[in-house]
Amino acid sequence: MIREFPRFLIVGSCGFLVDAGTLSLCVHLLDFNPYWARIPSFAIAVTLTWYLNYKWAFEDKSNTRKIINFGRYLIVQGAGISINFFAYMASLYLSPFLFDIPELAIALASIIALLFNYFGLRRWVFKTHV
Repeated sequence: MIREFPRFLIVGSCGFLVDAGTLSLCVHLLDFNPYWARIPSFAIAVTLTWYLNYKWAFEDKSNTRKIINFGRYLIVQGAGISINFFAYMASLYLSPFLFDIPELAIALASIIALLFNYFGLRRWVFKTHV
């Protein structure tokens, strides 16, 4: 865990940059609604973070097939993104400032969902390290 958590944070930071960058592109250049822009931003970011977590952060050496591992990852991330989306949408709804700068709302939501995601991944997806 001493080595995993910092790596998890680095992978999460990469995922955040991809998520926020894609969101920003969709909102500011393609004129998407900030709510709908989360669909492509999340899809791209979750795929990247699975790969980086699988190969580097948790160094999964189990015999679990990649498709099963990715399925478990999507389940944990699905629950995590539910927490993330709720916090994101509540932030946009409650703050006109955050609605105009949705990248800040994504940062807040990501911090809220971070610990849930880490322990879900560590205990169920990449369980060779438990």
